[in-house]
Parts: sequence; C-alpha cells; structure tokens
Amino acid sequence: MRVGYQDGVVYDCLVTDTPEYAAGQAIASKQVPWMSNIKYGNYTVYFVVVVIFIAMVHRLYSIFSDASYRSQRARDRAATFSVELKSTSRSSDKISQHRETTRQVTRGVVAGDISRDASTTGASTPAETTDAVFDNQLVAEQSRDDTVDLKRDRLTDGLTGGPDFKRGLNGSDLDFVPNSNPSGLTAPVRKMVALVRYIGYRRFPTVWTETVGVPSSVGAVLLLGAGFLYLLLWCFIPRSYYKACIAMGSPPLGIRSGLMANALTPFIYAFAGKINIVTFITGTSYEKLNVFHRGVAWISFFFALVHTVVFLVQPAWEGGAKYLKEYFMATPQYTSGVVATVFLFVLSIFSLQFIRQRYYEAFLHVHWPVAIGYLGILFWHDTGALASWSFLWATIGVLLSGYLYRYFYKTNYLQLRRNWFSLDEAVLRVLDDGVVQVNVFSSIINKWKPGQHVYLRFPEIQPLGNHPFSVASLPEIIDKTDGTAKLRFIAKAHGGFTKMLYEQAAKKTEKEYQVMLDGPYGGVERDLYAFDDVCLVACGSGVTATIAFLSDLSNKLATVGPPTGFPMATQKVRFLWIVRNCRNIEWFRNEITNALESVPSGLIEVYIHITGNQNMDSKQEIRPFDSPHIVIEHGPRPKMNQILRKWSESFGRRTLVVTSGVRGLNCDVGNTVADLQKLVLLGKTNTHGIQYEEISLHTEMFGW
Repeated sequence: MRVGYQDGVVYDCLVTDTPEYAAGQAIASKQVPWMSNIKYGNYTVYFVVVVIFIAMVHRLYSIFSDASYRSQRARDRAATFSVELKSTSRSSDKISQHRETTRQVTRGVVAGDISRDASTTGASTPAETTDAVFDNQLVAEQSRDDTVDLKRDRLTDGLTGGPDFKRGLNGSDLDFVPNSNPSGLTAPVRKMVALVRYIGYRRFPTVWTETVGVPSSVGAVLLLGAGFLYLLLWCFIPRSYYKACIAMGSPPLGIRSGLMANALTPFIYAFAGKINIVTFITGTSYEKLNVFHRGVAWISFFFALVHTVVFLVQPAWEGGAKYLKEYFMATPQYTSGVVATVFLFVLSIFSLQFIRQRYYEAFLHVHWPVAIGYLGILFWHDTGALASWSFLWATIGVLLSGYLYRYFYKTNYLQLRRNWFSLDEAVLRVLDDGVVQVNVFSSIINKWKPGQHVYLRFPEIQPLGNHPFSVASLPEIIDKTDGTAKLRFIAKAHGGFTKMLYEQAAKKTEKEYQVMLDGPYGGVERDLYAFDDVCLVACGSGVTATIAFLSDLSNKLATVGPPTGFPMATQKVRFLWIVRNCRNIEWFRNEITNALESVPSGLIEVYIHITGNQNMDSKQEIRPFDSPHIVIEHGPRPKMNQILRKWSESFGRRTLVVTSGVRGLNCDVGNTVADLQKLVLLGKTNTHGIQYEEISLHTEMFGW
C-alpha cells in the first residue's frame, strides 16, 4: 500500500472509491494540466528549427559573398586587362614608329656614304650591302620589341591566372582596384564566422573517436551537447515529476520526456536521408548530417529511457512488483512502449562506430527494417495523445518525399526518363595490388560535380550491397546520340564488397557487369571558383575525391580571363597526394600531367609524398613528370600543420582547403585550419600585404 498526501488530504492509492481519493485526484488535476504538456514537444522542435535557420542564413550569406567576390575579381581582371593592354599597345606603336623612321633616315645616310666610298674605290653598291649595315641596330631594336612583347605575355598570363598576375609591366601591383582588401562592413560577420570555425573545425584525437565512438568534429559535439543541455533543462527544471498516484494521471516527467523523444523523430529520419529537406535548406550534404542523425537518435533514446523508467517506477512504488505486473499487463501502452524503446536501443547501439565498421553489411540490412518498424510501433504507442502523431506524420512526409525524389530522379533503374529496371554497364580492371578501377557507362547519371559520389550496386556480385564511391573523373559525353558518359571509380580492396570487386577484376574476363546507380550526392557546398587559393590534400585512394577538383580547376583556369573567359577568382592550386608506393602515382598520372600542361607555368603546384619503403621503391622506376612544378618526396607522413602554415604565408584573401583520406589526416588538417582562423580574427596580411578574409575547410567523409 502506498499512502498519498496532498494539501492535508491522506488517502490510499490502491483504494480509488473513497472521498479522500477523489479529493486528491481533484488536486492533482490542477497541478499540471494535461494539455499543457504539448509545449515540451514544441520547444524541442523550436531548438532544431532555429539551428537549421541559422545554417540557412549562413548558406545564403556564403552564396552572396561567393558571387560578389567572384564577380569582383572578374571586374578586376577586366579593368587590369583594359588599362595595361592600352599602355602596352601605345608603347609598342611608338617603338614601331621610331624604328621605321630610324630605318629611313639611316638608310639614306648609309646609302650616301656607301655611294661616296664606291665612287672613290670604283666598287659596286648592291642593295644587300646597305641592308647588312642595319643588322646590329635592328637586333637592339628587336630586343626592345621583345621586351614589350614579353610584358604583354606576362599580362596575358596574369589574366589567365598565371604566376605574374600581381605584377604589372613596370613591376607594379596589378591588384590595385578599390576594395582589394575586405570591406569593413562585413568584417564583424567574417570574424564571427572565423571564431566559430576556430572552435568547430577542431578534431578530437583519432584514438578517442575510434574507441569511444564520439564524432570527430568538436563543433558537432558542442552543438549536440548544447541541444542535449537545452532539453535536459526543459525536462528536469519543472519540479512536478510524479503524480501522487499513477491512477490520477501520468507522471509529468514521463510525459515531458516522452514528448521530447517523440518530437526528435522527424529530425532523426531527415538527417539520415540522402535526399532531405535539411540538405535542401542548408546545403549540407547528407553524409555530414549523418553525425547529427546518430547524435539526435542517442538523445531521443535517453529521453525515451527516462520516459520508460518513470512509468515503471511509479506503479512499483505504489504496489510493488505485483502491482507493476498487473498494471503493465492491463495497459497496452506499456507493452508498445517497451518494444519501441528496445527498437530504438538496437538502432542506437548498432550504429556505434566500431560495430558499424566491423559488421557493416549486417548493420546496413538490419538498420532500415528496424527503423521502419520503430516508426510503426510509435503510432501504436502514442495513440495520437497530445498531438504526438503530428510528429510521426511529419516523419512519414520526410521519408516519402526523400524516397520518391531519390528513386525516380537519382537512380538509373527507376528513372522516369527511360524504361524502368534498365541498368548500365560497368567494366572492372585491376590497377595495382589490391586496387580496382570501375568504369561505368551511363546515359542517365551523366552530370555531376567534382567531389561527388555515387552508390553502386552489382546484382551479379552482391545483390543487396549498396556502397558509395567518389567519382574520379569529370562529366564527358562519349556517345552524343544517347548522352552516355563515363564514370571512373577507384577502390582499395579492404574487405567485403571492395574485396569482391577486386576478385572479380582479377579474373580478367573482360566481362561487362550490370550495375545499379544511385546519385550523385555530396560535393563542396561553396562556390569552388570564388577562392583565390585552393589546397587539395589527400592520401591513398582518398585522392579520388580531390583529383576531380584538380582536373576541373585546370580546365577552368585554361580559359579564364577577359573578354570571354571563364570568370573565377582562383589564382593558385596546390595539390598534395600522400601514397604508400610509387606505383600508386600511375592511377592518375594522366590527370596530373594534363592539369600541369593546360595552365600557365606555376599556377598549379603538385606535391607527391611516398611513405612506403624507399628501398623497395628504388627498385621501381618512377617515370618523371615533364614539369618543374611537381615535387616527389620519400619519407614518413608529412606534418600537415607545417605544410599548411607554410602555404598560408602566400594565401590570398579567400582560401579553400579540401581534404580526403584517413581520419588521422583529416584530423591534422582540421586542427591546422582551425588554428589558421586566427589570421582572419586578427586581421593579418600575407607576404604581399593582402588581408586574409576567409579560410574555409571541406572534408570528404568517405576515406580509403
């Protein structure tokens, strides 16, 4: 027996037909009105919506600033082209006019001298004798012409992104236009963004992330922590935790926590979808939202657990285990609630990093069925009380819209533009020990951007497997009749699906495999061409994400400049690739060579660092590159903080750093770029006196 006591009224919670119990129930109903609990679900939604809104505002600001800066740099180059070209033309015209006048005068004088000499000596005076006298003088004049032509070439190189862009004909600075340094109006915004990046770009040690399973990004952890703290305060600060008797109403703490867990459901599913409204609003790709998908799921599980424990504790207090069992069996919500909590626990625990990586295939095939089952059980458990179904209907809306768009627009087998279940063909080829190349020919998935990835499914090799691979090539139509393009992928065989691909390619049967495509997804959120400097850092097969950036930038830089060139701000591209042995270089030798040859000398710098055994590599001949702007070194993995700090001395106003590879590399790059935010915060300038405006980081989430 449990004795209830409220405002001087004493009663037995297990005896409900007494006047005292009725008085206690009347008092309890006034303490926490039932409908007032709805606000806790709304408060949960408000926090997430505000965060998404802030991300959307930042995206709009980035779009505006990128477009503004890119157009400004195009105007700078056009103005420079007009001023300097006119100056060069005037100088060239004056020299040509002076040379012609000098020729005529000199010809007459020399011809007269030769005639006098001939009349004295009796020798003949052919015209070629007169012309021969001008040779030395013409050489000097031609040297002056060549100097002007050289200066004109330097100007043209600069307008096409060449190394002499910042130097004028007389050694003056071409970056002379107003606003060559950041505007003071946007300085507070830039510094605030830099401050957020100074914290958010930082990475936890790799050991922590691999063992504990916490997200590697400090910014993501802080944001999730802030949301968790916000919900904790709303849940536990109100002191009404329990009713005097459970028969008088559900415990307020259990209701609050349950509604919070319920309100997070739409966001859990939205952050998981490859096509989702959050990506549409913020521009953040789904693979970067996945950390919030897992984090929000754990927060929801915590509040679901609080909800469950409270509803189990109250009847146990009142009548012990026997009463709890009776109450449990008589209340359907208890059964459905426990099942829902177990489902959410399975979803959360099996998404831990060490489990997901070791048993990825099992995780993949269990996760979505359980997730769908969890949503269905929530409908059974909630019974529509306190508008709880509104969150579930929103979840279904998020799921259906994402699935419909994805399968009917992003895949090659359910496209509305051609016959259903019409697959594309793929060819497998071994490139190196443990490395396989996959060439896919598709007339549907024929447009993508650098850094994007596509999911591949081979029904003949692994019917249920669906794995992402970065596209290492640029869109190129090879059959104009049906718009077929070639997609090139490089995969390192580690185990599972990639090992199966390698084993099939090793058979060398020249067989064409049917492949199901889903994509493209991901890529850089920002305008790639709105940055003065672009640094591409990768290791191993992570280069498949950065090599496409190199090819794309070199193609655009080859045509940049007025009057009809491609408008872009990029002036320098640095490409660093860390490999284990020299054979890996052959994967993308052609792409690297083409990039170096297609742009003015010095605009692209390539650094290849070989970390493998130098004695082993010395037995293998490294074919040289015909360019002075590529450096190949042997040794341990380079220290990224030293490399990036050295590069930063000559960074322009805006710099983008792209990294792709193992967690250790991404961790080092992230921490270094976070430290470099101090250059923006303190208003520092580079070696050319140009103030830093932005140093942005893009990390590819899929490693090698």
